[in-house]
Amino acid sequence: MPPPPLNLSRELVQNLMRVLQQHDERARDPRFGAQYLAAVIGLLVGNDPRPAAQKRELLDELTAFSGHVLDDVLARAEARPVPPAADPERAFGVWKPPAKT
Repeated sequence: MPPPPLNLSRELVQNLMRVLQQHDERARDPRFGAQYLAAVIGLLVGNDPRPAAQKRELLDELTAFSGHVLDDVLARAEARPVPPAADPERAFGVWKPPAKT
């Protein structure tokens, strides 16, 4: 049975970004905020007690997962018009992995 989908609520994203911006004002730039999140992923995986090869495999899986989320977001954006000047702090959604065929 696959795990339930991740719920990327507006509140979760806003809280994460708020904490990053309190730590470093430069995190208002989404690219800089994403860099912090990527570094946190590296620290979490690096501090996991499993062997190095398994850590690398997990990091590769997480990288691929991020790519799938990006692909899905891009596909959805192409499928419907995006309102101009959208506020990224108000972005939210529920990501579900595509069904395997």
